[in-house]
Amino acid sequence: MLMFYGAFAAVAFPPLLARARSNPAFLGPVVVISFVAAFQADMAFGNKLGRIRDDAEQMLKESPELFELPGSSTLIVTEIDKAIATGMADAIITDPKPVGALARAQAAAQADQRS
Repeated sequence: MLMFYGAFAAVAFPPLLARARSNPAFLGPVVVISFVAAFQADMAFGNKLGRIRDDAEQMLKESPELFELPGSSTLIVTEIDKAIATGMADAIITDPKPVGALARAQAAAQADQRS
């Protein structure tokens, strides 16, 4: 990628800089292309990947809960289908713990019928 951005910058800079003498608005793309080329150079020759890896390891050590999979908060397709068939889909949608929501909704409906 650095070769691509470097070649693009080498081709784009001379005309943009020539036009920038008459119209300073042409300096905007020069600045942007310079930042992109510098980022790519840092990625290729600098230690950008090392810094990213170090930051990722630090995040895993300090707050591993951010990377945990949602164990009990996933909906099961068969449970959704049953809720739709029985007309209790609203209970599943509004339930903060969706797994087992159909059973809880049915139990609540039965309790309401009894009282």
